[in-house]
This record gives sequence, structure tokens and C-alpha cells, in this order.
Amino acid sequence: KLIETLINSDYKIIVRPHPETVKRDPKLLDYIYSRFGESNLFKMEKSVFSDDSIIKADVLICDCSGIALEYAFGTERPVVFIDVPIKINNPDYNELDIQPLELSTRTKIGVIVQPDEIENIPNIISSIKLKSEKYKYGLSHLRESNVFSFGKSAEIGADYILNTFDV
Repeated sequence: KLIETLINSDYKIIVRPHPETVKRDPKLLDYIYSRFGESNLFKMEKSVFSDDSIIKADVLICDCSGIALEYAFGTERPVVFIDVPIKINNPDYNELDIQPLELSTRTKIGVIVQPDEIENIPNIISSIKLKSEKYKYGLSHLRESNVFSFGKSAEIGADYILNTFDV
């Protein structure tokens, strides 16, 4: 429904499934491609070896995934979250009494949309694109407070290794 809604609104779409989806559910991807692959507005990218599509995208649409942080912090562009149930690998995470970054930042890096509001996503995208400078400013500050040495981590890591081992 999401892909169809976006194509009907003349949005170019790049579907970039999680590598585990590529491995475990190829029939789903074949089905999606069979429905939309003929459209010049649709592209499916099964490889994660390039970041070109992420760099080109004006908006990322996803569930609660780590790619949202990578996208938002790396491009300073907003994310539309489809509010589906969150996958919990460690049911004891509540014992830590902290909220995961992926959850605590969702309203700061984008907009949360309920699954029954999919048809409104084209309007939501138009709205958040109008606020792109606001998002850029907010995301750069959020990144600064949550990401250690952004843009300098290789240099700092190398210095640490060299100083630790007296190389």
C-alpha cells in the first residue's frame, strides 16, 4: 500500500530491504518487484555495498531501525517512521531503565505515522520537506550530542591505537 500510494503521488521510490529480508524472504521481494518493477518511479536495491540511494533520498521511510539514525545523522534529512511493533531481541532491556536511542530520537529526527495513515504519507513528506532547514539544524545538534567525534573518528581511533600500543 505504501509503495502504491507513493507511486500514485509521483514520488520516485527506492526500496532497500534489510539484508536479512533479502536472505530470508526473497519471495516477498519478488512479489513487490512483480507489482511495481515496471514503473519508472520504482527501483529495488538489494545490495548494501553502496550508499548512493541513501545520499540521494530526500526522505527515508522505515520502521524503528538503526538505518534511521545513520540516514538522519549522515544526511541531516528527516525520517518518516511507520509505527509498527518494535522488534525486541532482549526482553530484559527494561531492567536498564534507559530508552534506546532508536526510540528516544524518533520524534526529533522525523515523524511517526500510524499504519492506517499510509495514504497521508505523500502529504507528510511534502510538509517535512518544507521544513528541511529546521531538520538540518536540529539533526546536526542532535548528532553532536549523540555521536562521538563525527567526521573525525578514524583519526581519533588511529591516534588511540598508536598511543595505546606505543607504535
